[in-house]
Amino acid sequence: MEWFANSPCGGSHDVLTGQQGGHDAVTTALLDWTKLAGRTWHALNSQGEKESAINFDELDYLDYQIGQWYQHLADDMKLESIQPGQEIRHVQAVIFLRKSHLYNLIYRPVLQSPTRIAQHQRHAHKAAAIAKESLQMLSGLNENTGIIKRNPLFFKHLLLTAFGNLLLAVVNASSMFCDNVKVEFDIALDMIRMLSNRSPLLMALWKRLQGLRRLRAQLSSYSATAASSSNGQGEEAQSLDCSSDADAMMFDELFPALQADAMDMPVDSLGDTMVRDQLNGFFDLPPVSAGGTGSSWAFATWDGST
Repeated sequence: MEWFANSPCGGSHDVLTGQQGGHDAVTTALLDWTKLAGRTWHALNSQGEKESAINFDELDYLDYQIGQWYQHLADDMKLESIQPGQEIRHVQAVIFLRKSHLYNLIYRPVLQSPTRIAQHQRHAHKAAAIAKESLQMLSGLNENTGIIKRNPLFFKHLLLTAFGNLLLAVVNASSMFCDNVKVEFDIALDMIRMLSNRSPLLMALWKRLQGLRRLRAQLSSYSATAASSSNGQGEEAQSLDCSSDADAMMFDELFPALQADAMDMPVDSLGDTMVRDQLNGFFDLPPVSAGGTGSSWAFATWDGST
């Protein structure tokens, strides 16, 4: 699991002891979290291939253990919500990140295929809700404190994990999740753009997203041209204006309105498969084409490479 490999378990202790004077309560909380992280690592690795069955008893028990760990912390170490003008301690932000990071990790397998989402909708909706809450809180921290700006490399882990889960939800079950994740998806896009110059991984992701936005605009333009020709209008459709790479990005630029099938039911478009495949390297998304086999989408990225 690359998120454990990349996530600095000891780094949070160094940050906190510098802020809190190395209090025993903080050390104990982080040690207990490390034990939970180890159990999560073991549970996720024991599943093996993505096609293997999820042990929901184990997932639910991990969920319970994480909740119990957080519940038994001192109140001044918890962060339940963020209000304008609220004083937020650094330890609260770090503990919140640790809790949410584990929650997002244990629920990720539920979102990794359309079949799993359809069969386990209760867990899938909880996974999406956890990702949304994580991004809302990160946005609140960013807007009301300087904590994330001072430690972008630490907080990027939750940003990427939560964004990855929302992406899985959208590309694997568009009709179920598109309408209620747009706000949080846009929050994630804005934070990725904002922090991209502080992290090589976020910069690489932002450039990949820019390439997807440009390709989406091109596909939309081609589709409009084809539709115009088939209607006998004879006039070439205008190409969509593509925003500058420095501009903010929106959900609808990556996931335009869903097409409809013969029964007037929304279905995932070829473009959604393209999004999944192009971001596979960042989020370990299974590349599945419309025909059920791996696809080989490639497109010119920001610097002309493929």
